[in-house]
Amino acid sequence: MTLLNPLPLLFASALLAIGCSAESGRILPSVEIDSGEPDLGLGTGGTPDEGTGGMGTGGMIDPGTGGVIDPGTGGTGMGGAPMDVAPDLPVSQDLPSEEAPPPASFTCNHVMGGFVLGQWYPSFESKMDTTHWQALSPTGASIEIWAMANSGLWSTGITSPCAAGLRPDRVLLIVYSSMLTTQTQFENSIKATVANIKLKYFGVKHIELLSTLRTPDNKLCNNNNASLTIVPAYVDQAIQAVADQSLPAGMVTVGPKIAVPSCSSWDTTLGPSSDLTPTSAPAVGQLYVDYYKDHL
Repeated sequence: MTLLNPLPLLFASALLAIGCSAESGRILPSVEIDSGEPDLGLGTGGTPDEGTGGMGTGGMIDPGTGGVIDPGTGGTGMGGAPMDVAPDLPVSQDLPSEEAPPPASFTCNHVMGGFVLGQWYPSFESKMDTTHWQALSPTGASIEIWAMANSGLWSTGITSPCAAGLRPDRVLLIVYSSMLTTQTQFENSIKATVANIKLKYFGVKHIELLSTLRTPDNKLCNNNNASLTIVPAYVDQAIQAVADQSLPAGMVTVGPKIAVPSCSSWDTTLGPSSDLTPTSAPAVGQLYVDYYKDHL
């Protein structure tokens, strides 16, 4: 029997083994071509490659574990720009609330006047903070009577007193007289009354002088009396003069000049009068509300 030569067979087996590694008709070397992807360390000779995207700034390759990528503590890719996020505004920069009302400047507003004050005051106070408003409205409360420190007007009961324990720190004085006829007379009586207020209401911070109610445009209404419904110019001048001369400066000021809505606001059923009709009293009270809600 003829024996075959084993060399050709060995040579053919070697070629077949090499041909299994061929790609696209080429014979590849035993070391693979780097594809650009990182080697996870599973190969026998591969080395890890960081790639074109860069690795995280916190990431690192741990060669001791076979080339596994450690993601680190939050690193970002070198090619990515950080997101631009506006920081939250500090609390101090928050917009202030527009709904919060301004705090009241005075704890007890004390209104002094005569009978007419007692007519419109209830509707006025009902729309204000009753805790901080009160009134003193005795009949016959002329400015020359308030000027007397021992007058019984000062002991008249107070209407709707301020909250317990609160003393007047602002006084609104309505100046009226049917007897005085000159600016000098009014000035002297107003000054004396202001001095009494400072003594009787210790701690008062502000005194406001108001003229009594007047007709529309301060002109005479039919079927009424000028001395009851028109405020003479010298009265307004006397009020202004006392405020200008007061010390300390700014403690005494001039209040609003309020006119009734119409001549029919006066109650003349029994003759000329400065009294208000039952229906006009609330309307007059609203006029004072419109002013003092902005002058607390």
